[in-house]
Amino acid sequence: MLKMWVYALLLITAQLHRNTVFGAVSPMATDEYNASSKVGIGIADVTGTAAGVNMMGYAMPGQIAKGIHIRQRSRAFIIIDPSTNKRVVFVSVDINMGTTAVRTATLKKLNATFGNLYNEENVAISGTHTHAGPAGFLQYALYQITSFGYVKENTEAISTGIFNSIVKAHNSIQPASIYVSSGELLDVNVNRSPFSYENNPKEERSEYTYDVDKEMILLKFTNANGDVIGSLNWFPVHPVSMMNNNTLISGDNKGAASYFLEREYNGNGTLTGEETIVHAFSNSNLGDSSPNIFGPYCADTGNPCDYKTSTCNGKKDNCWGRGYGYLTGDDIYATKIIAELHVTKAKELISSATTLVNGSIDYKYTRIDMQNYKFTRNGTEVSLCKAALGYSMVAGTTDGPGGFNFIQGDNGTGNPFWNVVRRIIKEPAKETIECQRPKPIVLATGEMTSPYDFTPSIVDTQLLKIGNIIICVVPGEFTTMSGRRLKKTIKKVLVERGVIDDRGIVIVSGPSNTYTHYITTPEEYIVQRYEGASTIYGPNTLDAYLQIYQDLANSMADNITLPKGPATPDFTDKALNFILPIIVDIPPLFKKFGEIWKDVKANYTKGETVEVEFVGGHPKNVIQLEGSFLYVQRLEGEKWINVKNDGDWTTKFKWLGHSIVRIIWEIDNDTIAGTYRIFYQGYHKLLGGTIESESGTSSNFTEEFWNLTIIHTNDVHSRYDQINSAATDCTKEQFEAGKCYGGTARHKTLIDRLRNKSNNSLLLDGGDQFQGSMFFTYYGVSKSFKLIFKLPETLSISECNKFNGLLSNSISQNKKIKNLLGYNATAIGNHEFDKGPDFLAAHHSRLTMPIEYDLAVIGYITNTTGGISNAGPTLSFYDPIPTVQYYVNKLRANGIKRILTISHNGYGPDKELAAKTYGVAVHIGGHSHTLLANDTTLPDYDHALGPYPTVVRNALGEDTLIVQAFWSGKYIGHLDVTFDMKGRVVNYTGGPILVDQSIPQDPGVLELVKKWREPFDEYVKIVIGKAKDDFNQLNCQRGECTMGNLITDAMLESRNNSHAALMNAGGIRASLLKGNITRENVITVLPFENSLVEIEMTGQNITDMLESVVSRWENKLSRKKITSFIQVSGIRFKYDSSRMMYDRVLEVKIRNPKTRKFESINLSEPYKILTNDFISNTGDGILPYPIEYIPIGNVEVEVEHYIKSRCMIKPYLDGRIEDKSIKHEDIKPINIHEPIHFRYQL
Repeated sequence: MLKMWVYALLLITAQLHRNTVFGAVSPMATDEYNASSKVGIGIADVTGTAAGVNMMGYAMPGQIAKGIHIRQRSRAFIIIDPSTNKRVVFVSVDINMGTTAVRTATLKKLNATFGNLYNEENVAISGTHTHAGPAGFLQYALYQITSFGYVKENTEAISTGIFNSIVKAHNSIQPASIYVSSGELLDVNVNRSPFSYENNPKEERSEYTYDVDKEMILLKFTNANGDVIGSLNWFPVHPVSMMNNNTLISGDNKGAASYFLEREYNGNGTLTGEETIVHAFSNSNLGDSSPNIFGPYCADTGNPCDYKTSTCNGKKDNCWGRGYGYLTGDDIYATKIIAELHVTKAKELISSATTLVNGSIDYKYTRIDMQNYKFTRNGTEVSLCKAALGYSMVAGTTDGPGGFNFIQGDNGTGNPFWNVVRRIIKEPAKETIECQRPKPIVLATGEMTSPYDFTPSIVDTQLLKIGNIIICVVPGEFTTMSGRRLKKTIKKVLVERGVIDDRGIVIVSGPSNTYTHYITTPEEYIVQRYEGASTIYGPNTLDAYLQIYQDLANSMADNITLPKGPATPDFTDKALNFILPIIVDIPPLFKKFGEIWKDVKANYTKGETVEVEFVGGHPKNVIQLEGSFLYVQRLEGEKWINVKNDGDWTTKFKWLGHSIVRIIWEIDNDTIAGTYRIFYQGYHKLLGGTIESESGTSSNFTEEFWNLTIIHTNDVHSRYDQINSAATDCTKEQFEAGKCYGGTARHKTLIDRLRNKSNNSLLLDGGDQFQGSMFFTYYGVSKSFKLIFKLPETLSISECNKFNGLLSNSISQNKKIKNLLGYNATAIGNHEFDKGPDFLAAHHSRLTMPIEYDLAVIGYITNTTGGISNAGPTLSFYDPIPTVQYYVNKLRANGIKRILTISHNGYGPDKELAAKTYGVAVHIGGHSHTLLANDTTLPDYDHALGPYPTVVRNALGEDTLIVQAFWSGKYIGHLDVTFDMKGRVVNYTGGPILVDQSIPQDPGVLELVKKWREPFDEYVKIVIGKAKDDFNQLNCQRGECTMGNLITDAMLESRNNSHAALMNAGGIRASLLKGNITRENVITVLPFENSLVEIEMTGQNITDMLESVVSRWENKLSRKKITSFIQVSGIRFKYDSSRMMYDRVLEVKIRNPKTRKFESINLSEPYKILTNDFISNTGDGILPYPIEYIPIGNVEVEVEHYIKSRCMIKPYLDGRIEDKSIKHEDIKPINIHEPIHFRYQL
C-alpha cells in the first residue's frame, strides 16, 4: 500500500495578469452580396516513403525518416463562378513546398482525366512548409544533395495524392456560400531575424504593430443548408515545431491543426483519412516567422544569443529558438500547442464569418526566367542575378543551426576552407559576385548545370481572384516585410483599376508551385542573415516580383492573357538517385514476418501507452497511399472494427531496423472502454525482388480507470456553528425560515455521505480555517485543529495549553472528536499565522495525515502573506510557479503521476499558475472566497464567478482543473475525477453543494458545538446597542463605506489629540445588520484582536500612502503589493482613478484636533495618526516600512464603547473619500446580503 506524498510548501505567487492569448476579430464588411458559388472540397493522402529517406526542410543528411506520426494530406478546394463556369483550384498540401516536379506530374494526371479543365493557369499547389516529410521530390540538383538524389516514388505519391484530392473535390462540387473573416492570432509566431527586420525603414515599420504578421484570414464554405463543409485559412509561421532530430513523418503544426479541427467537425467516429469536412491551414509570408516564441537562447549557458549573429561565444551551434517544446524537450507537444492555438482562432473565425464573398472568379499566370529578367525601376533598367547562396545560408537559423562553421550576418569573404570548396565546385563569375553584392557567395547555383540545373530559373507566378479576395501564389518564402510590400502593391493596383474595392483582401500564399528559396526586402538583404543569404536572385529580387505581380494584376484588370513564358525544363527522367535499394528482408531467426516480437500488456487505462513490436519488412517496400501500417481495433460483438490508423495523432509507427517495427498507441481521453488489439500491415521483399504482404495482431487487451472523489472546503474562518447569509450566527427566526447554512454538524453529515459513495476519496482544505468567529476568539486554534485533523492520542492538557489556552473542561470533548471530519490535507492560509509562525509550526508538527493512494498533494500560499498576516520578518515566500514545477518534476521522477495542489492563493493567481506549469491534474484553491458553479439558480444572491471546475490549458496545452468553494462553509466542493495512467484527468463531474437545512446536523457533533458555545454565549450575547439600518462592509474595498466610517470614527473619538484614524478594509470582516448589536457582532466584524496604536506621519507620508492605496498596485517605496483599500476618519481626500498610477490624488485635507476643522495637508508637518498594529507593521502593504507606535488600546473594545455610548447608531456616508472619475449615478449600491468578490478579498 502506497502513501500519498504530502508537501506543505509556503510559496509566493506573483500577482500577474496573463495576457489574452487571442486578439479580437477584425470585422470585415458586414453587408452581403446577392449571389452564390459552387464549391468542391477533397482530401487525400500524400505520404511518401515511410522510412529510409532523408526528410525535407532542415537539410540534415542524418535526418532519415523512421516511421510515421501523422500522415501528410492534400486538401483541394475548387471554387466556381456559376455564371461563367470559370474556376480556380487551390491545393494546400502537407509538404515542404510546391515544386516543379510535383506540379508537372499532377498536371499530367489532371489532363489525362479532365482535359484542359484543370491546368497550369488555374491550379495552385501550395506547400504548408512542413519540415517533417520525406524528401526527394524536387528536380533541381541542390535539393537532392541531402536527399541523396531524386526520389521518384515520393514525387509520385505526392502528385497522386494531390490529384486524388482534386478528383474528390470535383466529385463533390455543390452550390455553396463563401464567407471571409480575419482576426489576430497571438503567441504563435515571432520574428527569428529581428536584426534584419529592423534594417527596414523606420517609417515603414511604424505602420505595423508587430514585426511579424499576426492576422489569420479564413474562408468558410457552407452548403445550401448553411452547414460548414470546410474552411481554408492563411497564417504565416514556419512549421518547425518538429525539430531537426525528429525522424517521424508529420504535417507539423499546420498539418496537426487540420487534423484536430477535422476531428472536431467530422467526429471521433470517423477514421482518419475518411473526413468529408475539410479544413486547410495554409502558409503565407513566413520567411522570418518562427513558432519558437520565447526567442533564441544559448543551450549551454541559458543566456540570450547574440542579437545580430545568433551565436553563443561566436559559434552558432548552441543557439536555438525556444518554443513550447522547451518546457519538456518534446517537440510533439510543441506541435500540438501551436496547432491548437491555430484551431482555436480558426473556430472563432468560422463562428464570426458573416461577410459573404461574391463576385467573379479569375486567374492570371505566367512563367518568368528569373535569372534573365530585366525591369525598369525609377527610369533605370535593373537586372536580376544568376542564382547564388551566401555563407549565412549554410549557418542555418535559430530554428535549426546548420552543420558548418558559418554564422548569420556574415557578409565577409573570410572562410578559406569554403572558398577552396567553392573553387573546386564552381568559382562564381565576376558578374555574379558583383550582382549579388554584398552577399559572399558559397555556391553559385545559377551557374551550376551539371549533372543538371542546381536551382530553378524558370518560375511559375500566379494570381487567383475569388470575388474580393486575391491570392498571390508565390514561388518562395517571402519575409514579413517583403510580403507586406507585395500585398500593398497588388491591392493598390487592383483597387485603382476597379478589380476589387477597398474592402478587398490580398493574401500571400507560399511556398507554391516552384521553390526559389527566400525573398527579402533589399534592406534585409544587405544584412545577410540566413534569409538574405537565401535570396538567390540577388538584392533586386523583391522589386522584380513586385513588377511581375503588378503585370499579373494589370492583365486581370485588362482581361487579357499574358504569354505563358519559357517552358519549364524537366530533369526527372535523368535525375540521379543514390539511395541503396532494399535487396531482401530477412526475419530474425525462427521468426516469420507478421509475428509478434514484443507483445502488449493485458490491461491499460486512459493516458497509458500501448506498445507492441512485430517482425516486419522495410516500410520502403510499399508506399501505402490511403492505407495504413497499423490499425487499433476494438471488439464489438464478434467483430473487430478499426478505430485508429497510422494517421491518427495518438498513434506512431516506427521502423527499428533489422526487420522489427514498433507500433505505439497513447490511449486518449475519448477512448471507449472495451477490448482492443493492434493490427499490423506491412510488406517484405524476397530475394529476387518479389514483394509479399504480411500482417499480424497483438494479444487482446482491455482498458481500466482510476477514480477519485475530491471533497473540499476553503476559508471556513472558524464558522463551526450554522450561519446566515451574511456568514454570522444564524438566529432562531432565520432557522425557522430555513435560512441557515453550514456548520460542522452539517459538514460531518455531508462529508460522510460523499465518502460512503466513493471507494477513493480525499477531504482537502484551501486554508484559513482559523479566525473569524467567537470559536477562534475564545478558544484559539485548538478547536480548529481538533475538528479538522487527526491528532496524536497522547495529546495532553499541558500540550493543549501551549496551543493557546484550551479550557480543561473541553479537553475530553475534543479528544472524542479528534477525527471528527478527518481532513487529509490542508493548505496554510494567511490567518493560520495569526498567532505567529512558531505557534503554527508547533501545531503543524502534531498533525498526521496518512493517505493510502498513489498520488501527491502540493500546498502553496500567496506571496502577499508577509503583508497580510503575522508571519514575521524571518519567513520568505517563494514564487510558486517555478517551485511547484520543481516539486512536480521531483515527484514524477519518483514515479508519482497523479498530482494535486491545494492553495491559499486566489482564483486569478491559481489560473495563472495552472497555465504556466504542467503535471498537476487538479488545483484546489482558496483565499479569494470565490464561488464557482455551473448552476444559475444559486440562493441568497450568491453569484458564481466562473464554471466548476474551471478548465485551464497548462503549459503543455493539456487541460487542468481549478476548483474553489466560496467561504464560511456555506458550500462544500465535490469533484469526481477519473485519472489515466499518466496522471491526467480524463473525465470529471461535480460542483459546489449548498450546505443548507436539507442536510441534517449530526447529533453528536451538534451537541459538542453547543457545549463549546456555553462558556462564551452568555458574554457575547449581551446587547450593546442598536443599528437603525444595515452597516455595509461589502463596499469597503472600493471606497468609502458605512462600516469603515463607524470603525474609524470610533478609533478617532478614543484619542482627543490625534489628527486622524486609518483602518485597512481587509480587517473589516463582516457587516452589521439592522437591529440589536451584540458583542459577538463586533467580534465578528473585528476578529483579529488588533491593538489600537498611535503613529507619527508627515503630510508627505500620508499623501504617498494614499497614492499607493488608490493605485492599488504597489507601494513605490517598499515595492510591496497593496492588498487592501483604506478607510479613514479625520482625513478627507479626492482622487481620480482614471489618471496614471501615483498621480491620482487630487486633494487631501486633515482634521485639526484643536479646532475640529479640516485644513489642507502640509507635506512637511508631522501628524498623529491612530491605526492598528497590523498596519503599522506594514500589513496589507499600506505602509512602506514599519513605524514605531504607541499602544493605546484595542480596536474592537473602542468600537464597542463607541456603540454603547450612543445606544442607537445610524449608518452614514459623508464624502470623506471621493473618486472624481465616478459619477454619482454610476455608483451601484451593493445589497448587504449579497456576497461580493474582490481581487484582494482575503
